[in-house]
Amino acid sequence: MKTKTAHLAAALALLATLAGAPSRALAAPLDMVSCYDAARDMVTLKRRDACRGQVVGPQEADAIRARRREQVRRSMQPAAGAPAPGYRLASLGTGFFVSTDGAVVTNNHVVDGCGAITVAPHDGARIAAVRAGRDTINDLALLRTTGPAPAVAAFLDGEKAPRQGMVAIVGFPNHGLAPIIPMLTPGRIIDIGALGDGSRIRLKAPVRPGNSGGPVLDRAGRVLGIISSQADTVRIYAATGIAVRDIGNAIALGPLTRFLARHAITPRRAKAAVSTGVSHDDDSLLAAAVRYIVRVGCWRQTR
Repeated sequence: MKTKTAHLAAALALLATLAGAPSRALAAPLDMVSCYDAARDMVTLKRRDACRGQVVGPQEADAIRARRREQVRRSMQPAAGAPAPGYRLASLGTGFFVSTDGAVVTNNHVVDGCGAITVAPHDGARIAAVRAGRDTINDLALLRTTGPAPAVAAFLDGEKAPRQGMVAIVGFPNHGLAPIIPMLTPGRIIDIGALGDGSRIRLKAPVRPGNSGGPVLDRAGRVLGIISSQADTVRIYAATGIAVRDIGNAIALGPLTRFLARHAITPRRAKAAVSTGVSHDDDSLLAAAVRYIVRVGCWRQTR
């Protein structure tokens, strides 16, 4: 009995000692912060040293999450201007505002054969659009909306893009699930005049379904052309024996501006201050482009 009592007393003494001792595990808590990724418009909880975005406070983090939830909610619900029951969303592409009254340019193949068309600006709300013009040779289409546009893209002065240089593609590439907000893909110009007449730009960039109709931007944020397709790698290999990947095709500035002129639209040109030598990082380019980019929906009647 004495032995058990002694053991109990020793155990209680040890517990008392541990309770009074500082815990090493709790002495250095992790420095966790709300990290904002502007490219994806998302906030995640990360260690401060692992945050590659912007550290935001609790209130700003809650506001960003609330805005993201609202974007998801709007994208999942039939919005004002969306087709009535009996239509289904068949495909998605990209477009961008080219006039303050709400005109949008995209690829003709994005809206060809659609029973109804919608566009969704950066806030996620779908609005109805109608095709007001098309150019089947250059794969261009003009859409009219009720407007006004929240912002308008700025075009490079002149009708010729540089024959080389780094560029950015902004759109809604589909990687199995179409994104809710635009995404930026960096690339570079391989050559101009892929058809021999200067009407096409060939790019080294991963073009995906959903990118069609999005702008090709220089590093100053000016439109150089409009994405039309991914290169047919199978055909290129069969003809040349060369395996290529991540090659995209775009309609050049000349055909694009002439198409708009035929519909009485004069594109906004970049200010003189935005000139050679000005270069923005991807986050800045995307932040500016998000304001004038739209997601184009092609709707067809259910059978």
